[in-house]
Amino acid sequence: MGIMRSLKGWMIPITYLIVWSASLILYWIFFHYEGIVAFNFGFIWIILPAVTLVLSFLVGLKNIIWKWIWPFVFCLMYLLLMSLTVFLGQYLVTGNWNMPDLTTTIFILVISLTGFAIGQLICRIRGWRIRKTEV
Repeated sequence: MGIMRSLKGWMIPITYLIVWSASLILYWIFFHYEGIVAFNFGFIWIILPAVTLVLSFLVGLKNIIWKWIWPFVFCLMYLLLMSLTVFLGQYLVTGNWNMPDLTTTIFILVISLTGFAIGQLICRIRGWRIRKTEV
């Protein structure tokens, strides 16, 4: 019970780190197989942005510690994942190193900030309704 209480505010970042680590490991397991393109599309363009949206929403809703920095941390982790999977894989195959572009950064940051803003909005509306009913 004591461990769960101490981890309460960190469950959202830990969840993101688990999904992030799983996608990194699975990428390199399937790197030499034909399904790598489907994996890239599935994990990097669907699953991880969806997880980012949901967890950013929960960060805004639950008001966890350092709430304003988490959307930017999610964005940096996404870019790090892209660098450690797709771009490193391209480098190993072709010898050319590509860096993440601004479009990718804006894409994931907008998703994260959207989830965060919706969570904050719902949190504020709840707080407003609770205060209004107390009066």
